[in-house]
Amino acid sequence: MGFNVPLLNRDSDAVKAATKQWIDQPQNQKKLVLVIVSVALLLDNMLYMVIVPIIPKYLRDIHAYQVEFYGYHNETERLPNGSGIVRAVGAKIDYKDEDIELGWLFASKAMLQIFVNPFSGYIIDRIGYEIPMIIGLTVMFSSTAIFALGQSYGVLFFARSLQ
Repeated sequence: MGFNVPLLNRDSDAVKAATKQWIDQPQNQKKLVLVIVSVALLLDNMLYMVIVPIIPKYLRDIHAYQVEFYGYHNETERLPNGSGIVRAVGAKIDYKDEDIELGWLFASKAMLQIFVNPFSGYIIDRIGYEIPMIIGLTVMFSSTAIFALGQSYGVLFFARSLQ
């Protein structure tokens, strides 16, 4: 005897049995697969949209771009201990090819998918779904870990391509 499910006001064992019976019907399996794939794509796109505004600042912080300063003059300020601080005042910063590098970074996943997907489909048809699914989860985990630890543009590009 299970517990009472609050919203359904039914025993949990009865809910499990009804759910299993519903899933066992072929027309419902197609609907379930459609829902799972749709939710996965939604989450993938949501996570992608979270990354897009963060990556440019992160790449600037790790000095991934060539930086060009122009339109400035130096000012030296003397500190009480006798040392000086030189500041660039009125500087305009130009990050060389920032938009191109960002575009390549974000497009690398799609470009690699174009080449890999036909082969992965063939392999999945030959050996089944379980092994490629485990390999895919392992690759996603490792690419996420590489993203978290990446300190250069090349490492981030590799991690994005691996996804």
